[in-house]
Amino acid sequence: MKTNFKSVDDYWNAQPEETLLSLVNLQQTINDFVADSEWYISYQIPTVRYQGKPLLAIAGYQHHCSLYVMSKAIVSLLEKELAGFDYSGTTIRFQPTQSLPKNLIEKIIALRKEEIALVLEAKRSRKKGSSEK
Repeated sequence: MKTNFKSVDDYWNAQPEETLLSLVNLQQTINDFVADSEWYISYQIPTVRYQGKPLLAIAGYQHHCSLYVMSKAIVSLLEKELAGFDYSGTTIRFQPTQSLPKNLIEKIIALRKEEIALVLEAKRSRKKGSSEK
């Protein structure tokens, strides 16, 4: 498969039909929970940005699709909800014919948004603290 994608559309165009359908459906579900979502290619896979930070990424492979949560803590927290899915580290793998439950995606997005908010707040606090010296 081609690996120097310049856009998310380039990525979609390289996918087999079954994988493409699964990934586009997942992208739409993510868009439903992320206002003003901005998709781009990072590490050669479609990634959605939230407040300037990567929120989630999705990808299709020969035998599965993946949702990259980008947080081991969140994956660990949701172990019960992930029963029946193959997951490790920050990655949830599923078959193109299998959908991730919308309520699971919604939980993951809410938790990732909280993590990003904490990171941005810590960054603002550090900036504020250094400017007061």
